Amino acid sequence: MNIGQYNKLYNESVQEKSKEQFWQKAAENLHWFKKPSKILDKSQPPFYRWYSDGEINICYNAIDRHQAQHGNKTALIWESPSLKSSVQSETYTYKQLYENVAKLAWVLKQFGVKKGDRVIIYLPNVPEAVFSMLACSRIGAIHVVVYGGYPAKELAGRIIECQPKLIITASAGIERGDKIIYYKGIVDAALEMSGQHNLISLIVQRDIHMTSNFVLKRDYDYYTALKIAQLETECEHMNSNDPLYILFSSGENHPKGIVHDHAGTAVYCDWQMKHILDIGSNDTLFSATDVGWIVGHIFMIYGAFIKGATTILYEGRSTGTPDNIQFWRIIDKYNVKCLFTNPTSIREIRKEDPNGMNTKKFKLTSLQSVHTTGEHTDQETSEYLKKHINKNLFINNIYIQQEIGGAISANYPQSFQSFQDKPGSVTMPCPSFEVHILDNQNKKIEEANKLGKVCLKTPLPPPFMLSLFNNDEIFMKKYLGDSPGYYTTGDAGFFDEDSYLWVVGRIDDIIKTGGKKLSMSSVEQVLQSAPEIVNAAVVSKYDETLGEVPVGFVVIEKGKLIKNKQQFLSQLVDLVDVEIGSYANFKQVIIVPRLPQTRNGEILRSLLKKIINEENYKIPPSIEDESVVEEIKNAIQESEKKIQKVLSPINTKIKNFTQDIDQIESPSYKRRYSKKDSDNSFKGLTLKLMK
Repeated sequence: MNIGQYNKLYNESVQEKSKEQFWQKAAENLHWFKKPSKILDKSQPPFYRWYSDGEINICYNAIDRHQAQHGNKTALIWESPSLKSSVQSETYTYKQLYENVAKLAWVLKQFGVKKGDRVIIYLPNVPEAVFSMLACSRIGAIHVVVYGGYPAKELAGRIIECQPKLIITASAGIERGDKIIYYKGIVDAALEMSGQHNLISLIVQRDIHMTSNFVLKRDYDYYTALKIAQLETECEHMNSNDPLYILFSSGENHPKGIVHDHAGTAVYCDWQMKHILDIGSNDTLFSATDVGWIVGHIFMIYGAFIKGATTILYEGRSTGTPDNIQFWRIIDKYNVKCLFTNPTSIREIRKEDPNGMNTKKFKLTSLQSVHTTGEHTDQETSEYLKKHINKNLFINNIYIQQEIGGAISANYPQSFQSFQDKPGSVTMPCPSFEVHILDNQNKKIEEANKLGKVCLKTPLPPPFMLSLFNNDEIFMKKYLGDSPGYYTTGDAGFFDEDSYLWVVGRIDDIIKTGGKKLSMSSVEQVLQSAPEIVNAAVVSKYDETLGEVPVGFVVIEKGKLIKNKQQFLSQLVDLVDVEIGSYANFKQVIIVPRLPQTRNGEILRSLLKKIINEENYKIPPSIEDESVVEEIKNAIQESEKKIQKVLSPINTKIKNFTQDIDQIESPSYKRRYSKKDSDNSFKGLTLKLMK
């Protein structure tokens, strides 16, 4: 395979002599108050620092530098189709964006917020969330965006951890099914739990629910404050490595604050918007993600604004807010070039509209690419998009980690090399990311298609996290201690014969069943290939004999009639046997109405695993809908009943068979059952019992 320009560019980016030149050139696209003379500081490993003597502000690069030529250009579009009010969308030019941000920055200063202070942003996907992030970066404060709707206990934990100077929240938000989340009440409870009773709160009042429960000298109305605000015209001059934001890791018992800086974030946002998303100043990006997710930070907000593009902020889901056409309606209405979402969202659309009838209601010719992350983009999802939108649609499954602050591996639509699409693969590593597959002894695996730990050679490129907030020790132990000289991603994967990178899941998702390694994602992909299946998740279940065995959870496509469920489930088991092999020991499939997932579409496999193994579990705060847990438990219970019904006669036969074996020692049995007969008949009898 001729990988042409990519190969040349990648080699330049990883070689010791040219790596710094590569990132020095990338930094030239930005405005610097003081250009860096030192590109990579290696004086205190493993705390490598990029552009360490430079001065920059990401807010200036996102807003201020566009004012002269693009002030009247549309910067931000907000859509909230579920709102039962006259205002379901708003549009802001770059000039209006600047005014909102500069006024809020002034307000924050009046409340005593200064450089280095933390500000928690606990808001739905509303324009004020964008203004708040940019206002913080403008004055040098560190924004801490917490997923809107997180329960009070989780919010309290983040308040205790980062000790904010101020919190910005809303009276309420809206979820799927017109469910109203009362943000102000959650914040009040979190302040009580954390002991921060007097933490200043700026509250965005919303029509869906106006709160009157204001605490004097603590709670302030957001827009009343902005009415008296002046413009904070100056951006704070920030050292390149000054913290820009903290994002708390999800899915852990004790989440830690991941810290990213101004310069590394700005440089890499600019690079990946051009080379991975192919977004420029004349383009519109629709990133159907939460502002509290890493994608919301680096693509939807900072990335889009740095390029002077138009970005769409969407308060809703792919289905049920209020219907299943919103993605296509928005793409058509605003001539969207690029959609960024997660595969689960597309699968949900496919479940509700398997024949793609809704796509025919809209003109989708502007859409050139769909980028996904968080889950594997399977063959069926990819084919669905190409069939119903555009057969030449560019589909890009990107490997992103919150700790990295950007893409690790991806495909590249227009910039220098587009590779043939392989659904499920994350294609090729991004520049300067030296991705190695290591075995348990930390030796590099050179063999194609051999599974191992996905590790990144240090020093990593500019977007990499500075550390964990106030916890360098855990940072080094968690990420850098397992494989010396490498950052451990915690993921398992391999390179195939064409050098494509495949990330098959977390390392702890690789199980040993009957002494052999098995990837859960490989079984998922086989299940998803069945035409009746729209989504699938596979987790491990404890087994006395084999140690662990895989169990599948599947969602049936809407409109597909399964006449004989037991026969269908048996066919799925057979399919896995054929595609992977009987060593997978795959015997149980459970049909569920839906899978538990986060608001960003990531399937909560760890929760499924605990439920199927009857372990104690805590419902993750990031779950989209808690009621799915009871649905899963009921489906498991029904499945177990059917298994017992099937196994009962088999167990009786096995018991009788065991008694027959015991009789072999008796003289009478030996006379009528010879050794030769035993050898010839044992296999046949076993097969008969298994039928």
